[in-house]
Amino acid sequence: MKLIDVLRSLAPKPTVEYGFVILFSDIINACKVLGQDNHNIVEAQLKNLENQNLLTIVYQKEFEDLIIGAKLND
Repeated sequence: MKLIDVLRSLAPKPTVEYGFVILFSDIINACKVLGQDNHNIVEAQLKNLENQNLLTIVYQKEFEDLIIGAKLND
């Protein structure tokens, strides 16, 4: 499973505070369907993709370690 391909297949959802975001819950649910149900591994893969400048992780403003979702960098 390549997470970047999973992310590209998901539609971003509008949020009031963060704009259009691929929601973390949607990412986790899509990964579960593909056999990866460990959210810690998915989170680590998201951070790796962010380090490669392929996406930006969106964190909740009140709780800085809580992931809302991701925005792909085109």
